[in-house]
Amino acid sequence: MSATDYISLIYKDLAKEISSDEKLLLEAWVNADVDNRLLVEQLKLIWDNAEVDELGLSAVDVDLDVEFNFLQQRLEADEREVKTVTSDKIPEEKTKMIGEIKKLKEELK
Repeated sequence: MSATDYISLIYKDLAKEISSDEKLLLEAWVNADVDNRLLVEQLKLIWDNAEVDELGLSAVDVDLDVEFNFLQQRLEADEREVKTVTSDKIPEEKTKMIGEIKKLKEELK
């Protein structure tokens, strides 16, 4: 098994979703190396100290649909702002160019 597989087993164990066979694999891995045991202890400490509100939701719970909609609205607002700024500047830039062309014509005379 890869390190990623063992990490998954650790999280399954912490979430109390691990099967008995997976638990045996994890215990063997933990007992095989001190570093493995330290990693599990560190992750358990983080897990145990994770902030949970009164609804049982941790601070890292994210509603991806809500976040995506929020991002999409911001992007659309930014697009509207860019279009507005650009369209406001066009007449100003056009006027400057016309003025420069007139100056060049006068100089050529």
